[in-house]
Amino acid sequence: TTDGSSRIFGYDSRKIPETIKNKIGYISQENDLMRWMTVSQIVHYTKIFYDRWNDETCQELLEKFELSENDIVGNLSTGQAQRLAIVLSLSFNPEVLILDEPVGALDPEGRRSFLNTVLDISGGGERTILISSHITSDLERIADTVGILKDGRIQVETPMEDLKDSIKKLHIIPKSGIVPDNVIIPGLLKSVKERNFIMATVQNYSEGLKRSLENQYKADVEVFDLNLEEIFLSYHAT
Repeated sequence: TTDGSSRIFGYDSRKIPETIKNKIGYISQENDLMRWMTVSQIVHYTKIFYDRWNDETCQELLEKFELSENDIVGNLSTGQAQRLAIVLSLSFNPEVLILDEPVGALDPEGRRSFLNTVLDISGGGERTILISSHITSDLERIADTVGILKDGRIQVETPMEDLKDSIKKLHIIPKSGIVPDNVIIPGLLKSVKERNFIMATVQNYSEGLKRSLENQYKADVEVFDLNLEEIFLSYHAT
């Protein structure tokens, strides 16, 4: 199924009043900016739709991103176009900014610059920024909270540090040298039987779990941290 629901500012996201839409900014990988306009023209066109538009903020952002009002939108680089999209989305001071795969078309340097910009515009926590991306290394750098989707359903939603503390890779090494065919581990996401140990990824890890596995399988248990990409793949392996 592709159907689902969400709420923002207490409203069903499919039935948002115009007054609430004025609080929400949106940037996608495909900006759909009108390429024949100049930067100045698209700014003036966009401001018509927002009661909260702030000309001073717009001008400051244009200068910050070194965008000339006389530039033709269609002549901008991918990175410049993304920055223009940020200008248009921030000039009405949204309380929520939604970024949908915003850096997929950028090279590594362009991504780094864009993410620095995201950090700059976060408003010290006064603005919520929701990022949808498959580039987990970028999210790991800037996200406070992370959610992982699989088949259209949220598998986990938690602060980044809590997630990384909870999900661990374990090497269970039986002292007898005999590796059991099956293991029962609370919170198991995936496991692989190697020649002389079992490699398992678990959620809700604790020192108590480690001790329990050591006793249950008469084994040494080695614990390894995972990065966000490894955690993401672990959830998608189940």
